[in-house]
Amino acid sequence: MLGVSFTKFHGKDAVVDANVIIDLSEIRALSLLNQIFASVSIPESIVQFELQTLDLKDISYRTSTILSSAGYELYRTLGHAYPMLSEYDRTLLTIAHDNGLLCVTNERPMRRVCEVYGLSYTGILGILGCSHQTGIISALQLKDLLDKLEKSSCYLGEVVLTGFREAFELTKDVV
Repeated sequence: MLGVSFTKFHGKDAVVDANVIIDLSEIRALSLLNQIFASVSIPESIVQFELQTLDLKDISYRTSTILSSAGYELYRTLGHAYPMLSEYDRTLLTIAHDNGLLCVTNERPMRRVCEVYGLSYTGILGILGCSHQTGIISALQLKDLLDKLEKSSCYLGEVVLTGFREAFELTKDVV
């Protein structure tokens, strides 16, 4: 079994990026957010512009914005230091930083910034792993969700997915 514990994310307050919400929506597992996290926050700009076509009624969340001058300063600093980050990325990172929230994203550049700023982070596989390790979903359900994820618009490298499956002792059915 896996040497990594995903349960450390369970019960945390989180700010969630659009890519994770879209992935969970595509595999019909959006409700896992509220089962894993104590509270779910989504930047208001992401809800208005990136998720406007999604039905978010399956989750309880609050919209968040940057509220402090220090937050706006960090937002500006991130823009100069990391020009590859979108305004949505910088907003999410700033909200995570200012509020001590877990940053939930699949994007590698954002994860690198999290490391620089000492922010905790996870992504879609962390959510699925935590869901299984805390008993919210069974191994069979985890395997089914991973199969769906591979067919979705989510981009996770084959090596990453294979490693995750092997760590949880899940193999693809051979037809």
